[in-house]
Amino acid sequence: KYVLKERTKELIPNEIYKNQKKYGFTTPQEKWQKTILKYEFDTTFQKIKNDGIFSFIDHKKVYKLYSQYSKNKFNDWTIIWRLYCLYKWKKIMKINHN
Repeated sequence: KYVLKERTKELIPNEIYKNQKKYGFTTPQEKWQKTILKYEFDTTFQKIKNDGIFSFIDHKKVYKLYSQYSKNKFNDWTIIWRLYCLYKWKKIMKINHN
């Protein structure tokens, strides 16, 4: 980053060049899950409720957790995201055993 900053110092405003703050990049994941991806998540978690993911994961508890999440009674979107990804990964990899 230092080299890039030094090479562009003549091209960027001085207040940007001298800015020492670091900014992370985050996506509005939770917002997406509850708006534009809601139908996809609702459908997927209904499939999880009906079919399960793996035998060692209680699919009824997973659906209950998602239901609470949908009603804003559970707020850890990362767990919901990981369960969603696990289910999709299993389907893509065509893993048939529970």
